[in-house]
Amino acid sequence: MRFWPPHSKKTVSDVSFVEEVSKAAVLINEQGTVIAANAVFCDLIGKWDHDIVGNTLETILTPENLKSIDGPIPPVQTRHLLNLDDKPVHLVTLELPRTTLTDEVLEQALDAVVSIDTQNNVTFFNRAAEDLWQIPREKILGQNVKALVPAFMRHQHDDMVNRNRTTGNNRIVGTMREVTIERADGTEISVGLTLSKVTTRDGLCYTAFLKDISALKAAETRLRETLEQALDAVVEIDANNDVVFFNPAAERLWGYKKDEVIGQNVDMLVPVRHRANHDELVNRNRTTGVNKIVGTSREVEFERKNGDKRWATLSLSKVPRDDGTITYTAFLRDITDEVARRERFRLLSLVADETDNSVLITDATGRLVYVNSGFTRLTGYQSKDVIGRKPGEFLQGPETDPETVKRIRKALSAGVPFYEEILNYDRKNAPYWTSLAINPVRDASGHIEKFISIQANITDTKSASLEFARKLEAISQSAAIAEWNADGTALSANEYLKKFLGDQKLPALRELIAEEHIDALHETGEQRHEILLKSDDNSQAIFDAYFLTLKNLSGQVQKYLMYGSDITSRALAVRDTNEAVEDVTKSSREISEVVETIDTIARQTNLLALNASVEAARAGDAGRGFAVVASEVRVLAERARDAAERVNEKINSTRDRVARLAETINRLSGEK
Repeated sequence: MRFWPPHSKKTVSDVSFVEEVSKAAVLINEQGTVIAANAVFCDLIGKWDHDIVGNTLETILTPENLKSIDGPIPPVQTRHLLNLDDKPVHLVTLELPRTTLTDEVLEQALDAVVSIDTQNNVTFFNRAAEDLWQIPREKILGQNVKALVPAFMRHQHDDMVNRNRTTGNNRIVGTMREVTIERADGTEISVGLTLSKVTTRDGLCYTAFLKDISALKAAETRLRETLEQALDAVVEIDANNDVVFFNPAAERLWGYKKDEVIGQNVDMLVPVRHRANHDELVNRNRTTGVNKIVGTSREVEFERKNGDKRWATLSLSKVPRDDGTITYTAFLRDITDEVARRERFRLLSLVADETDNSVLITDATGRLVYVNSGFTRLTGYQSKDVIGRKPGEFLQGPETDPETVKRIRKALSAGVPFYEEILNYDRKNAPYWTSLAINPVRDASGHIEKFISIQANITDTKSASLEFARKLEAISQSAAIAEWNADGTALSANEYLKKFLGDQKLPALRELIAEEHIDALHETGEQRHEILLKSDDNSQAIFDAYFLTLKNLSGQVQKYLMYGSDITSRALAVRDTNEAVEDVTKSSREISEVVETIDTIARQTNLLALNASVEAARAGDAGRGFAVVASEVRVLAERARDAAERVNEKINSTRDRVARLAETINRLSGEK
């Protein structure tokens, strides 16, 4: 830029040589007034030549006119006496400060730049530095740099700088750190400081670059205050993997207090099995830049301080810092309950998919939203065929019990869990029995969202049950059935027994069988007894009764059951038969006694006849007739004895047969 108007005329016609001077130069007459100035001088002052000519050098070289120059007013370098048109003039040149391209760049830098020499005196202080400290450069240039340092550090600042010069131990040089400076008005602000060291022929000099980060710090403070209140756990680590931030949610998550964690390596928060190589994994990300976790969200297992294992979602952010380091911030949310719910759902889904039972889920209106493969196997309907439909619309048929359908609809309307058994029809219209266990699912406000139904094919079981029920009904037509509770109080009797009892109540168990028999029933679980029951017309009946116990899983008796048949006629017949047998047996004994008497008489008669024969033989012919009579008598006695023995054998045989008959009858009646 030139401040010489192109059409202005020189005051002296031959002063053009001033333009050839490379330095700022002026011609001054004997009165000390400027009569000419070259373009360099005009650029320095920032005025046209006609504004300069006619003024003295002292009035021109003032700080107000030299704002573009850093430092003091440039001194006069040379003063040459010249003869111009026979008049003496002086050619005056000024010594301007040396500027380089680097200085110009640094002057325009947005960051504050401060350079010091080997004596720690400020040699460069750009415009941004003036704004940062709010101090004009003329008050700083040439001063010890400790004037810019907070008061509490000034007494040791030179020692710290010189220690670096002598030891070469760079604790700050080559790094960026956050420091606090004190401005002219006494306020403090945070700045980012980067310090470089330059070796010159005079020694080690330093240049500091400072950026005002107070706004950033304020934003960071607001962010940290926000993170402190975050519901998610937030953990930040520095370049050494040490924890520098640990919010209250993190304290709750891990169970550690902040003071236990801050400054510690983050691996203390990592499960034990990962601690050995955790630093290596983090540092590998720093060096390679390969982000396997950073920028993603994943579920991780962690251990609390007390050893409990829990689950959290982990989102990891990587933050490159101005000083070239990399820090990480982790956001974690406890999802232990959610993981447990998912696992339960996975297991339930596994059960639903693999079970042979039919699983149905409907919406609140009863329309299907899910059926499992067991439903397809049971009914033949595919999921796509039934979703959006109500099960009863296509599963119920002509033999489905309407009363059962009403009970199901009533329970669904009431929103209560229930169990039912119903006859349904599959896709081929084949009937089958199914059990229904239906439960409502409610939302947080208590409103029904879904119904879940577990159904099982019970056709075989139901058929067997119906067959058993029919058999039991048939038996109940001709036999008495009753039950008592655990303390022996009567509970119920079937119609057969009620018909017999009439208005009479079923007696308590202890009124029918003795206490010792009840105790035996506890031990054996079953007993058989003949019991006597009275009807309301005072008639009596004998029942051949079987008593059974129903016990719970702990072995405690819950109920007593009795099944009995009316054996009154048979019992009376057996009694009459036994009485008749006893009469026959008694008569047989009496006849046997008579026969034994006849046998005794026959023996005695035979003996007398023998004696008579002996006496007749002694009498000779006189006793021959008597001997014949005696012989006949003996023959008759023998025949009488034989007849008595045969009669006795017949009586004994008859008595044995009657006894066996009585034993058979008693055995048929259940007696031993």
